[in-house]
Amino acid sequence: MGTTEEGAAPTAGAEESDDEEPKGASGKAAKETESPEKAKASSSKAASKSSSKVDSRIASAEALLAQAAASGELVWTSKLECDVMTIVISHRYADCPHSLFIGEMIHDICKGAELQDPACDGVARVHVKEEQGKKGGEEIWLECEGINLFGLQVLPLGTVDHARIYTNNISKVLEMYGVEAARSAVVREVQAVFGHYGIDVDHRHLALIADYMTQGGGMRAFNRHGMAHAASPLLQMSFETTMQFLTTACQDNIPDRMASPASAIVMGQVPPVGTGMVSLLVDLKPAVPRWKQKRQFTW
Repeated sequence: MGTTEEGAAPTAGAEESDDEEPKGASGKAAKETESPEKAKASSSKAASKSSSKVDSRIASAEALLAQAAASGELVWTSKLECDVMTIVISHRYADCPHSLFIGEMIHDICKGAELQDPACDGVARVHVKEEQGKKGGEEIWLECEGINLFGLQVLPLGTVDHARIYTNNISKVLEMYGVEAARSAVVREVQAVFGHYGIDVDHRHLALIADYMTQGGGMRAFNRHGMAHAASPLLQMSFETTMQFLTTACQDNIPDRMASPASAIVMGQVPPVGTGMVSLLVDLKPAVPRWKQKRQFTW
């Protein structure tokens, strides 16, 4: 009896173990059969979404084609919306037997064309740069290839710091901000040119140049073209193109009043500046005043 019981126990245990293995196998099989179903469901949802998108695009394209056909134009363009513009070319062989391949030409042109907002006209590219600020933090600033100060001024408040907008085009600064801003820009640009070579120039000299260029309320070039309006022909000749200014002065009979330092130096006279502006006549044999003649000294 003991032997049979001991022998039955292992068989019972073996049967239990055999019963558990199919359960695990069936569970695994069930899991494997569920994953393809989920994949099919997700793929069907994605396919339905993509098909709906395609249908919407087809519907919008048909609407645009209908508008182009109704316009009767050879080249029809839609409005620019979300950086997208549609161009429709309607060409019939009956209208032009010699096909000009207008569609291919427009396609090639569009490949090399760039669309730009009219408010940003004049700016070719914009570069975003970061640099270390004076207070230790990083500052982000925009460097534009081109000039459109009005486009920057009309940006919403907080987009850019309007108080720090600057350009090296002095004429644009004069047009937008006035003559005083143009004068400061001249000083700043000349300082930048000399500072690039490590040359330190006194600010008063640069301010004198800027004052000369802007004293008329506009911009006067600091070259021979700016000297063309000077009143002294000798001053003009001492700068550049001596023969040209001399010929013009002789033809127009322009006199020189010797009021400029350059003309006075050319003629060997004292320049009318500083102590040269004062003329003093000293009497070497002055008459003795009467109060001195009547004065008597007692010893």
